[in-house]
Amino acid sequence: MVSARPDNPAPASPVLLIGRGAPSLIALSLITTNCRGTTDAEGRVTLTTFPPGPSDIAVHFANSLYVRRVDVPIGGGEVAVSIPDGLLPVRVVNAATREPVPRAFVTWTIEGGGRSEATTTVIGEALLEGVGTRPGILTVTAPGFQATEERLPEPPGILHDVAVVHLPDTRLAVRVVTASGAPLPDAVVEVASANPLWAPQLAVTDAKGVVTFSDAPAGTLRVTAIANGHVASRIGVPQDNRAGAVLTLSPGYRVVISVELPGTSGPLLVRVLNDAGQTMNTWLDGASDRGIEPPGRLSLGPLAPGDYVIELHGARERRQERIKIVDRDIVATLR
Repeated sequence: MVSARPDNPAPASPVLLIGRGAPSLIALSLITTNCRGTTDAEGRVTLTTFPPGPSDIAVHFANSLYVRRVDVPIGGGEVAVSIPDGLLPVRVVNAATREPVPRAFVTWTIEGGGRSEATTTVIGEALLEGVGTRPGILTVTAPGFQATEERLPEPPGILHDVAVVHLPDTRLAVRVVTASGAPLPDAVVEVASANPLWAPQLAVTDAKGVVTFSDAPAGTLRVTAIANGHVASRIGVPQDNRAGAVLTLSPGYRVVISVELPGTSGPLLVRVLNDAGQTMNTWLDGASDRGIEPPGRLSLGPLAPGDYVIELHGARERRQERIKIVDRDIVATLR
């Protein structure tokens, strides 16, 4: 079986290909194309309506594919494809576990032109045919592994082992639950990397409280979950625990404060501090006020049980109100 993949698929004059006839050729379809045929007893095959210009000509062997780059002349004609002898058995294994790697794509590129391609079996082995005796480059690519490239002075005469390194897992599964362990749907999850070049990613949990990021950056990640009526939670997720990240959100309470400050003019900025003096503004939801012009009312939350300081400050005013949240919303007046 011979197939071709022209760079320019527009129809043109026919071209006759001459190759070495080999009774072991089979119809192994590794390239999807309409330009295909089977060699006759003289090793010839005619591909009709074939365009001129560069094209990959592929000869299908029992275990591999030999590919040669040719330039088809205008008006068609005969193009000779010479296939070298030689076999190259390759075994691909996981560098960490030494387990075989199936479905790895193995290529031997011959110095001076031509290449042999094959895919490893379930035991991680492939047999490349038509490799010749000249120097070449052995390339291995496999899903989930780093690509490898090895320059060799000639194809090894024995089984050649190639160890490939597993790529870091880019998938990140996050589950958000309540304090009782129930799934929390519609929670907003943010994933941020320590690398400032990676922009944070946002997604919303499904009905089971789960969200999956298919292309999260490598390394330790900072994962934050926010949901209405709950206190935001943040955890660090290491590279080796991408499938088991769980964030538990506790119920949050609101603080409603009537601000009555006579003699105050102009707007005041609002800041919430915890008992350690750290600002909590980044953890407040979108319904929380960040500023106020008295008289008025502030709504802040959700906040976990604990001691807080509500601070209002402006050009000439600075006031603080200490509050304690136990198990319910707080209503207060600042005069």
